[in-house]
Amino acid sequence: MKKLSAKIKEATYENVFVECPYCKKENIYNRVSDLGTIMPISMDVFCEHCKKMFWMTGDLAPYARYRWFMYDLHRLKNNKSYGLYILALCQACEIFMSQAIINKLFDKNAKYRDEEGRFCEKDASGAIINVGAEAYNKVVEEFYENTLTSVVRLTDLYI
Repeated sequence: MKKLSAKIKEATYENVFVECPYCKKENIYNRVSDLGTIMPISMDVFCEHCKKMFWMTGDLAPYARYRWFMYDLHRLKNNKSYGLYILALCQACEIFMSQAIINKLFDKNAKYRDEEGRFCEKDASGAIINVGAEAYNKVVEEFYENTLTSVVRLTDLYI
């Protein structure tokens, strides 16, 4: 028997909605718990209703992660989930501002670039100790760790 494929009807930051080509019922897959990735997907899945396998394709997972929250807005508004609508909008703003801070502090900062423009990590003397994506992820992770620790300490003062 030939395996059928189905185009994803809707994809949000959390879920993927696709109609089974066999039973024509909608399936909802969570990106993390069901599919195991937050990256754009094309993969074999089993229908939640008829249990037949089909190929799911056509994911639109943008790299600008704040847009993921925007994709949910029309569904939340149509379902009259106004509280969740506002929350999703706030999360989109939070992710956008977070990315703007990273762009300003790291991406456009010559302190974190080598002579060829690649991202790098430097020691106290200015010598390059790490280059590329690994260095970038390490520096950004340390920034968030230090910033969140400071915010937690500040909130402890007021609680």
